[in-house]
Amino acid sequence: MENTKVYKIFQGLPPASRHRIAPFLANYTGGVQTLTYKLYLEILHHLEYGSGVLKKEEIWNKLHEGRKYKDQTFRKLCADLTKNVESALSALHLEESELDRRLHYLRYLKDQNFDYDLIKKEIAKSNKMFFNKDRVGEPGYYHWFRLEELGYENEYRSGSAWKKSNINRIDEYLNAFFVLEKLRLALSIFTRQKYIQFERELPFLEVIFELIESGRMDDYPLIKLYHSAVLTYQGEDGDAMYHQLKTGLLGLPSLTGNSYVRELITIALSYCIGKINQNFNQFYREALDWYQVMIRENMLIEHDHLAATTYRNIILIAIRLQEYDWAIDFAQTYSVYLKPDTRESTMMLSLGQIAFNQKDYDQVLHNLMNVDYLSLSYNLQSKLILAATYYEIGEYDLLTNFLATFSTYIRRKKQSLSPDKYQRHRKFINVLTQITKTPVWEKRRWKELQRQLESDPEIVSYSWLMEKVAEHL
Repeated sequence: MENTKVYKIFQGLPPASRHRIAPFLANYTGGVQTLTYKLYLEILHHLEYGSGVLKKEEIWNKLHEGRKYKDQTFRKLCADLTKNVESALSALHLEESELDRRLHYLRYLKDQNFDYDLIKKEIAKSNKMFFNKDRVGEPGYYHWFRLEELGYENEYRSGSAWKKSNINRIDEYLNAFFVLEKLRLALSIFTRQKYIQFERELPFLEVIFELIESGRMDDYPLIKLYHSAVLTYQGEDGDAMYHQLKTGLLGLPSLTGNSYVRELITIALSYCIGKINQNFNQFYREALDWYQVMIRENMLIEHDHLAATTYRNIILIAIRLQEYDWAIDFAQTYSVYLKPDTRESTMMLSLGQIAFNQKDYDQVLHNLMNVDYLSLSYNLQSKLILAATYYEIGEYDLLTNFLATFSTYIRRKKQSLSPDKYQRHRKFINVLTQITKTPVWEKRRWKELQRQLESDPEIVSYSWLMEKVAEHL
């Protein structure tokens, strides 16, 4: 059953949405007693309370007790439910999108040739809604264009098209929509070019830059912000463009409920992470500030979940800034948004790292005992922290045995690691082994270890290793 389209759709829906479409499905299927609706209930129950594999035959027996399984009949039932789900999700989208719903309504009035004056009044009413500056949501440039277009078509139908009409506004809003989406496309391409080879010329981009820089788009704050975001990827003025983007974003009257604003904040955050990776340490504070903005504006949680990588990144940045109390509070408060199968391990691993940086080594050992090594990444990170902890508490015999086991482990996992990652962990084990075996009085040997690290910094836990060597110089 898991390979069917209808199951995958329900599996991908947030739990709340699975229930919200129930009234629509009941209507489309012909009632809650129909087989199609009952199939929906069976899938829903398995996703929320079931375990293991859901078999088609099991559902069939519940829907057709005593009848022999017929694959073709069951496929038809799944296809009918899929069709109804598509209609339900479309209706749900319209229910959530006031502007789209209004445009569909106006388009229907126009297509059904309703009275000119009625449509004109409805368009005037829509204007107040569409251009409400306090309205939370998307920028609405496309909706503005479509509304003006409907107004023009209504005037044309009434015989008033020979007047000056609203051609200028149609052109203005169409330009705004085109410019904004072109800038977003440019951003998408430039961000991809950081990771993969992607050569693509963007026609009109220079013309768009000239248009924006001329001041003709000054009435569209989002366009100016996207322009700054694009320019962070071009030339040597990246930092200046980043700060221009930051000032503009924080100057908006509201950051909530607008996916375009969230996208821009993500771009600003991505710029900070890129600078951190280039060792510009002042951007740690910038990155955490953006994460805290996203927390404050309820932008961090998507589809009822927080990605484990985002959760871990936030905590690691807070650790770097020594904001341990804040990091602990975040780790405990936001762990509920992690997916259940990794929730406990992700939180305990993160709390272990915080405790290590606070030099609370007993707490480190307690936390890491509660980590299930579900993934290679978690296993490696835990072993690095444990190795450092054993060193810090002076358990050198235990550490020697642990490093030997660690070495064996990464050799076994070599095929699952990139060559670079494998080598960086091998070097860590080698250097920490040397540190453990080097007598305190061997100053010359400690100097050699320092030079070795300085000449080859591509090692995991590099800063901590340098710190341990420096303690003996």
